[in-house]
Amino acid sequence: MTIQRALQLSVCTLVLGGVAHISAAHAQGQSPFTIRKPLDGSSVREKVRIEIPRASIGSGGFVAIYVDGKFSLALAPQESEDGKPFTYVWDTKSEKISDGEHTVRAVLFEPNGGSSASPKGSSEVKVNVANVIHDGPSSLLLRYKYAEGINRDYAREGKSFIVGGVSETGTTTSNQNLADVKSKINYDIQSVDFDRDKGMDVALVRNKLTQLSILQNGTETTLDPGQLSNSVYQELAPTGKAFFEIGTAAGLAEFLSLGLPVNNTLELPELPTARVQIGDTWSTEDQRIDIPGMPQALQPKVKLDNKLVDLEWQDGYPTARIHQSYKGTPAGVKSVLFGPAEVSAPTLAFDRDIYVAYNSGVLVKTIRTLTVSGRTTYSTNGPAQGGGANGGYPGAGSPFGGSGGGPAMTFPSEGGKGGGFPGAPGSAGRSGAPGYGKSGGFPAEGGGFSGGPGSSGRGGYPGASGGSPSAPLTLAQILGQAGGGAGNSGEPVEHAITIKAVTDTTLVASNGSAVGAKTTSLKTSKRTMKKSSRKH
Repeated sequence: MTIQRALQLSVCTLVLGGVAHISAAHAQGQSPFTIRKPLDGSSVREKVRIEIPRASIGSGGFVAIYVDGKFSLALAPQESEDGKPFTYVWDTKSEKISDGEHTVRAVLFEPNGGSSASPKGSSEVKVNVANVIHDGPSSLLLRYKYAEGINRDYAREGKSFIVGGVSETGTTTSNQNLADVKSKINYDIQSVDFDRDKGMDVALVRNKLTQLSILQNGTETTLDPGQLSNSVYQELAPTGKAFFEIGTAAGLAEFLSLGLPVNNTLELPELPTARVQIGDTWSTEDQRIDIPGMPQALQPKVKLDNKLVDLEWQDGYPTARIHQSYKGTPAGVKSVLFGPAEVSAPTLAFDRDIYVAYNSGVLVKTIRTLTVSGRTTYSTNGPAQGGGANGGYPGAGSPFGGSGGGPAMTFPSEGGKGGGFPGAPGSAGRSGAPGYGKSGGFPAEGGGFSGGPGSSGRGGYPGASGGSPSAPLTLAQILGQAGGGAGNSGEPVEHAITIKAVTDTTLVASNGSAVGAKTTSLKTSKRTMKKSSRKH
């Protein structure tokens, strides 16, 4: 896959006037600057490869991409791409491009000398985006299809942040990131047996958290596999209903106490029991909504409202897209501990989009958003230097590199519409832990994207925690959240707060074949599971 990088310029003097009249073959002996793929008038879906001859882009040149006249991004080819076409992957799903006709335009810019560049050629194609399936089945009986030995890997990306806005005192604040989490979960179907009492096939499934990286304040920490939670075993119906679970709380306490959006199960969404058509709605009872900071054993169960939105392509699968939602305060929930912020009198809003392959019975993707609104005494300006009353962050100066460049410069766009050009690379970070600097450059109004990374910060390691130096580090210490010292002075002031956690789970690999030497341990696990269930 072609690696894309954003061109970074600190000073841009660009003129688009008359670009439509510029000849594509602008230099003798240079290949015509033309979009070779996709073909004009073709139908496309999901991720679309836009290819342009590499030889048509001169030294120091870059390509600006527009969709329906709106600037999308600017890219420069890699030196290693010689002989290969310049490629940009247009993700119509993540960019929420509607079905129907769209115009993709590529504009070639080449340097004039110094720090300025001007347009040298352009090319455009009209394509028909067709992500929605219009000739699918009129009704569906949605079921997961289990086959013994199937082993799948899912990638999960979670992000939690305090939502910015206008405070009660009239102060405007921006979003404050709490943590980004990347993980992988192995989903192993270990046995499938017909249960006479239930009258259906029941699958024993092992969920195993295999990778976990946490990004906080510009520092990414990848945990050793030995620090990850134990496997979770579930006995599942074809609808995804869990009859038994073992191990749901094992090894998660530290993650949950920090309010990190970490889960050690796939959380297979429960499907409707009856056939459904597009537009049908139904409810599912006793569903966990996975509140960060709350142990799974204490997670409230609520009734989710469901709707079959449409049939659409997702990652190459024809899928049924289901939307689930809930809003309210679950019974018995008086507060939610979200990392350092305790939110009292919380109102929860849960939304999840589910993509289930209706032919193969495979969960392809889920996108979940959990919004917690309520009251807190936590300072959204962050903990005081040297720690804080809410658990504290590292002392002795800012622990991470400072911000990079300022706002991006305005990028000329077609038709006078707004856009943004990449910002300059960030300047050196302020004192903090070595080796990390926040990304430089912020989007210009109306578009654009961030610039290059800032330089590393200097000095300022997190303050040492108490206890024996030989004692193993806790997760909080590893992540630099075990600082001591006094917090903010004065009495805490209660104020409104809204926190969001967004989690994207995507199928990334499926071996489709039996995993050897697991039958024996599998049957043992199943017997153990059933014995455990009798105790409860």
